[in-house]
Amino acid sequence: MRAVPEFGHALLKELGAPKSVAQTSAEVRFRTADGKLVIPDGAIVCERGKRSWTCLIEVKTGTASLRDEQVATYLDVARDNGFDAVLTISNQITASSAESPVSVDGRKLKKVALWHFSWWRVITEAIVQSRYRGVSDPDQAWILDELIAYLDHEASGAGGFTDMGEHWVSVRRGAHDGTLRPSPEAREVAERWEQFTQYLCMGLSQDLGENVAVLRPRRQTTSMRLDEVVKTLTADGRLDATLRVPGAVGDIEICADLRTRQTLARVSFAAPGEMRAKPRITWLLRQLREAPADLRIDVSYPSARQTTAGLLGAVAEEPEGCCMRRIRNESRARSR
Repeated sequence: MRAVPEFGHALLKELGAPKSVAQTSAEVRFRTADGKLVIPDGAIVCERGKRSWTCLIEVKTGTASLRDEQVATYLDVARDNGFDAVLTISNQITASSAESPVSVDGRKLKKVALWHFSWWRVITEAIVQSRYRGVSDPDQAWILDELIAYLDHEASGAGGFTDMGEHWVSVRRGAHDGTLRPSPEAREVAERWEQFTQYLCMGLSQDLGENVAVLRPRRQTTSMRLDEVVKTLTADGRLDATLRVPGAVGDIEICADLRTRQTLARVSFAAPGEMRAKPRITWLLRQLREAPADLRIDVSYPSARQTTAGLLGAVAEEPEGCCMRRIRNESRARSR
């Protein structure tokens, strides 16, 4: 973050840090109120004009998890020394940087903010900065690319989503058989599903250079979202998510149906309204030049209940057939 200021600011701006060259230190030492020595992994200071922002950092790699009591101690140290925030970094993925994998007394957060980054988030920001936003200085660009190469190596201990947890097989079997009921095991799988969808969003962000996000109701908390996932999982045997990609024609709806053992993804959108039937189909096929031949296309018609469906490969070979089906459907709708 200090060597590549553009990358540092991209990571820290949502935490409230002013745009500046970050001053960083490793393994800073503090004494608690009772005299105990504590050593957070690092500290950051960002200053611009009269404004200053300071933050302690605690880092875990590999399978190591953040500990509630350790983070709580660092929040106390940050408060006693006038720091603005504590930032934790680990392989634990959360829905946003404002959500933490640890549980601490809310009173400790009155004067000090608690933030969290997954390593996958750090890697994503580095890739997006390098490939899409760019780095103005060639030497800094090289340093950032070296960081990406390092974090991408398995020996770094920085990774993304790994699996659905130890209860996945039993929960999957129960959902398939229709015997699954709300339980701690089902909620753990729901939590893993939420981590997976966040991991998927960041992976798409790396590929597209856009901020891909899971679509949720504005006032829905993570706890409410998990309740909804568990309800759908136990009632219908499904895990659902909707991803929003900036600039895409529509939201991507994902469904892992554990009863049929299928994973489905779909996008719904309106065809151009000013064209006749065949030009509309031709327009659609142009958008799908690189799509797989077994992609299913579902078409609905105004004022008609019946829909048309076909695989892309067959539709591309005989677009006129789709036109005739549409004309027949519209004729039936008018006759009704």
